Amino acid sequence: MLNKIFLVALGASLAFNAAFVGTWAYRHTLEHRRPPVAPPHAPWSALKLTPGQQEALHDSWRPTRELIRALGAEAAAHRNALLNLMTADEPDRQAIAAEEGNLAAVEEQIRLLILDQMFQMREVLTPEQRGHWLRMMQARIEAGMWSGPYGASRPMEARGPTEGPRPGASKPGEGTHRP
Repeated sequence: MLNKIFLVALGASLAFNAAFVGTWAYRHTLEHRRPPVAPPHAPWSALKLTPGQQEALHDSWRPTRELIRALGAEAAAHRNALLNLMTADEPDRQAIAAEEGNLAAVEEQIRLLILDQMFQMREVLTPEQRGHWLRMMQARIEAGMWSGPYGASRPMEARGPTEGPRPGASKPGEGTHRP
């Protein structure tokens, strides 16, 4: 009887330990197989900005960033309203079109602010820096990337679940849809 209990305990221990070691080995080798994430574009340090240029760019970007954040929140509210209108039992096409127009107007304001900021940046940079900066922007656009003033972007397909509705939103339109 004692031998049977010992054999059963030994078998259960071996099975548990084998599963643990197998899981650990799989995860450990999986982490080492992932290619390192390289920046998709040259860092802003490649522009070799002077301290005065850095300060001027930071100072010019600060109010623009605050306006963009406020407009982003407004755009998120319009997206949520649009989603609620579209998922209604009887969607009102005129209300949907009006909300799409409101969203488009806010997004246009954001684009114009970014364009204005780019012109302000252009004035601060030297002709050589400007050429390098334009090549950086072109590479980002070609890679399908854009956000933030100093290269804080990711490919569109690499965005995580936090860019959509919050997990746990019980109804469509609840949670936050980030721009």
